[in-house]
Amino acid sequence: MGNPQKIKFRDVADFLSYLSGEEALIVDQLRSIVLDCLGDRGEERLSYNAPFYHYHGQLCLIWPASVPWGRVDAGVALSFVQGKLLSDCGTLLELQDRKTIARKIYHHAREIDREQVEAWVFEAMAINEDLKASKKHK
Repeated sequence: MGNPQKIKFRDVADFLSYLSGEEALIVDQLRSIVLDCLGDRGEERLSYNAPFYHYHGQLCLIWPASVPWGRVDAGVALSFVQGKLLSDCGTLLELQDRKTIARKIYHHAREIDREQVEAWVFEAMAINEDLKASKKHK
């Protein structure tokens, strides 16, 4: 089957060097916010050619339109894996066709509201903690 994207990044640094212009600015800001929220409790990994963030499982990902195959036509998507459980799902966050992932697409870095993104990340972290705890008790 091969790589449908026709590109393969070695690591997050390679991914970041591929980006340019407004996409690079947006990704840099979103990445900084997510990493600040996670601190040393989470992990950043490259999956499917995009940075995924893990905290008690998959938490969120950042996907720019210039990386093919991500269903982002323009801008950069910040997607939450358990997004359907976030309080802003359906209002500020768009629920995707997979029925669990919710995202916000940014077209300009100036659109990013740091406090809002932090709130989403912290809420997503709490959801993952709850999901992990409920699995332990089963």
